Amino acid sequence: MKIIFLILLIYLILLLLYQMGAKYIVKVYIHQVERKLKAFADLNKYKLVIDWREECDQFQQKDLSDLEFAIRGYQIK
Repeated sequence: MKIIFLILLIYLILLLLYQMGAKYIVKVYIHQVERKLKAFADLNKYKLVIDWREECDQFQQKDLSDLEFAIRGYQIK
């Protein structure tokens, strides 16, 4: 979490420098920071999917049939 905060802080500083006139140099760094932020977002998505799969693996067949029954009952209403 600290790394993401640090990257966001650097991003904001680079935006300020960009507005003050150091456009070409800062533009390169901003592009790199944006790619790093996107990479962190992708990692968080993958972690969410992995956690979800681990939780699904813990279900037993009885639990799944109970869930299917509940979903069918909800759809009928």
